[in-house]
Amino acid sequence: MKSFDDLNLSKKEKLMLRAIKEAVQRIAPASEVVFFGSRARGEVAPESDWDILILADNVTYELKDEICAALYDLELEREIIINPLILDKREWTSGLYLHHPIHRNVEREGMVIR
Repeated sequence: MKSFDDLNLSKKEKLMLRAIKEAVQRIAPASEVVFFGSRARGEVAPESDWDILILADNVTYELKDEICAALYDLELEREIIINPLILDKREWTSGLYLHHPIHRNVEREGMVIR
């Protein structure tokens, strides 16, 4: 995975990513928030969303709902579309996800938001 400084992001984009991370970590403080997808690759189009992988401990439907609600508030406030993928850290590192194309994409183009 890349580091935050490896990406050629505008100040506005970096602030957006930090706002996303803060919104997530208010609910799941130990979570890891990873930016990936077309924006992370620098292939931004007007309709590009913000692909975010959220790795947390003990993920439940309730936790997913809380995180999605917080991100929805941010979407409305900033007029953006956030596409969160919320997974349990153990599931992400297990055999099921290790061989999934999304795992390879995140490993290749993703970066942990610091």
